[in-house]
Amino acid sequence: MATISRDGTLLQTPKQDFRNQLPGSIRFDQLTEATFDQYEDASGRPADPDWQRTQPPANRQHPGSGEWPYPCAIIDFTWHHVIPWNMLCSFWGALAREQQWRLLEQFLRVLDVPDPHTKILHMKAANGGALTDTEIDEVHEHLCWRKWNVVEGPLNTLRIDDPGEEFDEFKYGLPSEKAVQRMKDLKDVYQAMRAYVGAADRRRREVWEQRRAGKGVSATDPPIPLSNLLGERTYGHRAAGLIMFRIEMWQMVTQGSRRSGVWVWDVKPTWKVATKERSEQAIENVLDKWREQFG
Repeated sequence: MATISRDGTLLQTPKQDFRNQLPGSIRFDQLTEATFDQYEDASGRPADPDWQRTQPPANRQHPGSGEWPYPCAIIDFTWHHVIPWNMLCSFWGALAREQQWRLLEQFLRVLDVPDPHTKILHMKAANGGALTDTEIDEVHEHLCWRKWNVVEGPLNTLRIDDPGEEFDEFKYGLPSEKAVQRMKDLKDVYQAMRAYVGAADRRRREVWEQRRAGKGVSATDPPIPLSNLLGERTYGHRAAGLIMFRIEMWQMVTQGSRRSGVWVWDVKPTWKVATKERSEQAIENVLDKWREQFG
C-alpha cells in the first residue's frame, strides 16, 4: 500500500506496527488528545488584523470621482480566506498528531511562524505537546492571517455564494498572471490538505477501534505527497500581497434600495464572485448604471 514518510517522500510499504518504533514515529498510545484538539480548535479565530481596507472618499457628493470608481457606500468590505481557516487548523493539527515533523516545520516556515525549528523540537520531545498557550495562539495567528491567502470583498452576509468552510475560488478579474497562478496553486494545496486530513482522520478511527478491540495497533501513512506542494507551490507566494477589492472579480446580484436623497439603505446590495471574464466596456457599463442609480 502506498504510504508517505515523514519527509514527504512517497513510499510503497505494507502496513506497519508502530507500537515499538523509536521516538519520532507515530505512537498513538502516548498522544494527548486534548493537546491536539487545542491545536485544531478553529472556534476562536484570531481577530482581524489592522490591514487597511478599501475606503471610499470622505466626500460622498461625488460618487465615481477620483481614484474611487464606484458609487460611495454601496460596499461593506471584509477579508475572505481562500483556503478556509478551519482546514488550515485541521491540517497543522493532523501533521502534529501524526508527528510528520519535517512537513510540519516546512508548513510553519511557509506561514512565517517565528523560530519553527525550536517549536518542532519542543513538540518532538513531548510526542506532540509542549507548546504553551501563547505559542499556540501565535501559530493560529499565522495560520489565519497570511496575505497570500486573503482577498478583500463584500461582507459574507451580503454574498449569495459565500463558501463557508470550503475553498473560496476566484478565477476571473484577478489583478495579474501571478495572482491567477497563486489561486491555482492554493487550490491544489487545499485539495491535498483535505485529502491528508481525511486520511489522517480515517487512520485515527482505525487505531482507536483496534485499541478498543484489544488488537495490535497498526496503520498506514496516507498516500499524499505534500512536500512539493508546501515547498515550490506555496513557499513562492509568501511575499505576495493582499488582493484588494476589484469590481472585475465581483458581480452585483441585487442592487438594493436606499431612501431618496440620503445614504441610508433599506436593503443593501448583494454580491457573488464573478463567473466569467468581462470586458472593460462591460465593467464601465456597470459603473455607469450604478452612478445613475446611486449618484
